[in-house]
Amino acid sequence: MLPTPKGISIAAAIRRIPGVPFIADATNRICDRYAAPDDVLRTVLFLMLARAQDGHLQLGSSPDAIQSVKGQLREWSVQIKSAELLNDEHTETICEWLDALANVWPAPMDHPFPSNLIVTTATGLQLRRFNSIEADLEAAITERLEGDAVTDKSAWDAAVAEAILSMATRNDIHLAVEQQAAVAAASRKLLIITGGPGTGKTTVIASILDAWKRFSSKCGTDVRIALAAPTARAATRITAALSRQKVDAVAAMTVHRLLGSRPDQHNAYYYNQRNPLEVDVLIVDEVSMLDASLMDALLQAMPTDACLILVGDPNQLPSVEAGSVLQDLMALQSDLGERSPIITLKRNQRATSELSAIADAILDGDSTTAQDLLGDQLRNDVAPHGGLRQPEKMLERFAKFRPLMAAPMRFNSTYALLESADALLRELSAWQIICPLRRQVTVINQQFDGMKHPDGITPVIVTRNNYALDLMNGEIGFSAWVGDELYAAFEPLLTTTKDGTLVVGPTRLLPYASLTDIENAYAITVHKSQGSEWGTVDVVLPTEPHRLCTRELIYTAVTRARKNVEVLGSKTVFTSALGMRIFRDSNLGNRLTNAVRKLAK
Repeated sequence: MLPTPKGISIAAAIRRIPGVPFIADATNRICDRYAAPDDVLRTVLFLMLARAQDGHLQLGSSPDAIQSVKGQLREWSVQIKSAELLNDEHTETICEWLDALANVWPAPMDHPFPSNLIVTTATGLQLRRFNSIEADLEAAITERLEGDAVTDKSAWDAAVAEAILSMATRNDIHLAVEQQAAVAAASRKLLIITGGPGTGKTTVIASILDAWKRFSSKCGTDVRIALAAPTARAATRITAALSRQKVDAVAAMTVHRLLGSRPDQHNAYYYNQRNPLEVDVLIVDEVSMLDASLMDALLQAMPTDACLILVGDPNQLPSVEAGSVLQDLMALQSDLGERSPIITLKRNQRATSELSAIADAILDGDSTTAQDLLGDQLRNDVAPHGGLRQPEKMLERFAKFRPLMAAPMRFNSTYALLESADALLRELSAWQIICPLRRQVTVINQQFDGMKHPDGITPVIVTRNNYALDLMNGEIGFSAWVGDELYAAFEPLLTTTKDGTLVVGPTRLLPYASLTDIENAYAITVHKSQGSEWGTVDVVLPTEPHRLCTRELIYTAVTRARKNVEVLGSKTVFTSALGMRIFRDSNLGNRLTNAVRKLAK
């Protein structure tokens, strides 16, 4: 049995835990549906829902999983004590209960939990919904490990050879051995291409697109190709990058848009198992950002004989929602040998050698080497409130990297604004401030707001999908005055005609008053930065070590830079971050490992 608090019900106690009151309410509503909800069920369900909010798919029984839950329980206790959030007679009791719960964890696996709510697996306890998602993912992935999507192997091999040669003659890019292997393997029903920034993933995607179009021509068939990414920003980036490779690229779209997301129905899509996507080849970039539920929806919508090519960096931050699918997919490396669907590209063909070395040191958790490489680029310019200690210096950097945006101006017409929009939008890619914590972003944006000229041009970011206006979560643009009316401008939409021609639409210009989910973007979170690149990136660390400030987060932040990175924060916080790893509790990797072993026999 698990301990219970004295003098207060668990239903009331969980309601007093900071940061998760809505989860407590959901727990209590669900438990109250049962005739005789017991304290163990209420405690375990609350923890499962709270952990799901942090990305976990189960309450696992592994040592790492147990320690992770213990740490969460003790953290809640410390938060209550330090902030004096509960100033009543139950404060001490609830803290004692959380500490006692941490001491006796894990949960009893043999407890009679309602089977339609909680499932007991070999590795822990799962909400039935997550158990079902993982089972679907296991089945869909293992089914794709066998077979090839092409029947004319000689035509495919010829198309691959021509595509590789074309990349060399057209762009003077000579594919490395592993890049050539990735292009050759692109006829498989499942291919996973991994690699850090600058390892040539975009070049490989371009070559794969070229190979499939050549194969289509040789066979006289119409191969339907689609390209997607988790966010609009990532979709725009990969489309633009492919166009620079001088291939007949397809315009990427978000995975939600590809599936036909229905805003009025949660997790409901037009394309699904009964109505598959109309594609023969689907390439998905930035797969580390896909959560388990969205990956499940994608796999269910894939035609049986189509090729699915997943591209991403497993060392980056996992998805915001529950799951760490790309990391779990790395289990497919074991036991399959040459049949493994995973091809890893080596670094580094884009970023400077210095940035590559910094990223490598961060991945290794080698704080000393990373600090030495950063040198003066690591300095503690963070104020006690988490903002900038010398905001005026950051304003000087804003003017250096974004001189047009820094010059106060009011446009006399929307036409005049549109004439300047391209140059202003290009400046957005020169430099960006990114932060681990949301509260830091708020503080820094407020600091800039207090310093900017009334006629200044402001970087902005969309915070929620708006299908009616064709604005997607994560898109970055700017706001500017036209006379006395404020407008927001965003990059043009990229589309593809039926004959494969890439079409660049007009700059999207909208009255600012018509936008509801938008905010300033002098600084953005690291999560919002994923899928994007800037010439220079300034990473602002928290003032104290924080459980969300991890090695993966610092790696993701630093690798958003193409040329230069500066880290503002103390060496203590930096070292602490590199010593902390993200742990996502999941049974998917275990499922895939077992499935692979069966296939290997």
